[in-house]
Amino acid sequence: MEPTMRIFSLFAGLLLISAAACSDTPTGAAGAPTALASAVSLPDSSVAGAVADVAVLVTDRANRPVPGAEVDFVVTAGGGQVAAARVQADAEGIARTAWTTGAVEGTNTLRASLAQVPASQVTFSTRGARVKPQVSAGVSHTCALNTRGRAYCWGRDTNGQLGDGPETTNRLVPTPVASGLAFWSISAGAQHTCGLAADQRVYCWGMGVDGQLGTDRTVDSRVPAAVAVAGNPPFVHVEAGGLHTCALTAKGETWCWGRNMAGQLGAPAPLTHAPAPRRVENAPAFVTLTAGDNHTCGLTAAGEAHCWGYNVLGQLGDGTQLSRSSLARVPGIAFQVIEGGAAFTCGQAVSGYTYCWGSDNFEQLGNADGGSDCDIQGFRHRCSTTPTAVQPRTAYGVLGLGERHACGLAPGGGSAWCWGANGSGQLGSGTTNPSWTPVAVQDQQTYVDISAGQFHTCAINRADVVQCWGGNDVGQLGDGTTARRLTPTDVFGTTLR
Repeated sequence: MEPTMRIFSLFAGLLLISAAACSDTPTGAAGAPTALASAVSLPDSSVAGAVADVAVLVTDRANRPVPGAEVDFVVTAGGGQVAAARVQADAEGIARTAWTTGAVEGTNTLRASLAQVPASQVTFSTRGARVKPQVSAGVSHTCALNTRGRAYCWGRDTNGQLGDGPETTNRLVPTPVASGLAFWSISAGAQHTCGLAADQRVYCWGMGVDGQLGTDRTVDSRVPAAVAVAGNPPFVHVEAGGLHTCALTAKGETWCWGRNMAGQLGAPAPLTHAPAPRRVENAPAFVTLTAGDNHTCGLTAAGEAHCWGYNVLGQLGDGTQLSRSSLARVPGIAFQVIEGGAAFTCGQAVSGYTYCWGSDNFEQLGNADGGSDCDIQGFRHRCSTTPTAVQPRTAYGVLGLGERHACGLAPGGGSAWCWGANGSGQLGSGTTNPSWTPVAVQDQQTYVDISAGQFHTCAINRADVVQCWGGNDVGQLGDGTTARRLTPTDVFGTTLR
C-alpha cells in the first residue's frame, strides 16, 4: 500500500486554428471544412508507450460541425503510432483515433490536419515517462508494475483481485492484468486492487461487495473497471484499504468509497458504505494518502498527518480510542512518509526517525517495550494511541505495513529490516521468531520498494527483480510453488524493466 505521487498539469485548453473568420449564427447545412479544434485535453506527462484517445472537431467557415470530413493524423516526434492515419468525422463533426506514444522517455507530438486544407492543423503534445517499478501486497495476493506501466498480479484470486479475466483461479506466478492499460501506480487492498492509469483515471478490480471498486455498484469485477467520479477529475494517487479505497485529485482533493462502518470514508453515520466516490469534506490539500483495514490517513506538504476512521486500538494517533469520521491530526511530529497497516500506522518524521502507533498485539510497533495497554470492552490489548519511536531510532525512507508486521528500507543503502509477527517467516530473518525491534532481512540486497501483506512481504531490488518471502499457501510469493520461504526468493520470471 505504498504511496506514490506524480504531479500532473493539464494540457492547455482547446486549440483552435482557423483558415477563415466565423460568420453570423450558423444555419442550414454545413459547408466545406475549414478549421480544426482539439476536442480532448491530454496530460503534460504520460506513461511511455501508453495509448491516448485523441479527437478533433471539424467546422466550416460558419463554425458548423462538418460530418464526413477527412482528417489526417501524423506522429511527428517520439516514435509512436496511430490506430488510423486518416479518419472521417462522425455525425457531430468529431474525428478520433488512438495514439500510442513512443516506448522511450521524451517528447511525443501528433499533428492532425484537414485532408482538404492541410494548413489547418492541431498539434497534440505529451512527454512520455518511464514508470517507477512498484510492488504492492494485499492480504494474500501481490501486484507489481514494470517501467512501462504494465501490471502483473499473483496469488489468491477468489474475487478477481488479480484482474486477469473471467476465471477466478489462484496464480502461482505473475499474470498480466487484463485491459492493456498502462498504470502510474498500483495498490493492493485486502481482496481488491486499484491502479492509477496513464489517463489519470482510477481503475479497480476484485471484491466489490461494499462498493470498494467505486463503480457505483456492489459487485465484484474480474477485470479493471473505471471508477465513476462525477466530473472525472484527474487523479494523482490511489490507495486500496481493507474494504475501502481513497484517492487524491490533482487539486489535492480527497475522494473515498467503499465501507464506512467506522467513518473511514470521512463521512458520518448513518452512512455504512458508498459504492461511488464521495469527497472528504474539510480535508486539507494532501500530497499522499494511506489506507489501513478500517482507517485512512493523509499527509500535507507541511508534514501534517491527519487520520480518520476506526480508532479502538489507537491507529489514528490522536491520543484517544475514539473512532471518528472527522479528521484527527497526529500531534507533535512533522512527517515526510506515512503508511497504514491493518490496525496500526507508521511514519518517518522529518527529523529522520520512524514512529508507529496503534495495535501492538504482535509487536508490530517495533518499540522494544511491548507498548501500553488499551481497554477494549474490559479486555486489555497492547497498543499505543500516540506515536512511539521504532527502536533503535532509525530512518526508513520506504515503509511497508502488513497485518501484524512492518518493514522498512534503510536510506541510502536500501537494506530491508522488518519487525513484528513472524509465524510464516514474513520478517525474512531465516526463522519464525517474532521481533519487537527491526531485524535484518537475510541475503541483504539493495532494495528500492517494499510492501507487506498479511503473512508475506515483497520487495524490488536495484536490478528491478521482485523478491518475496513468508507465507505462500495460495502462491502470493509468485515463485511457482506454495512453499513458504523464510528468506527472499525471486518471483518467477520477473524483471520490471
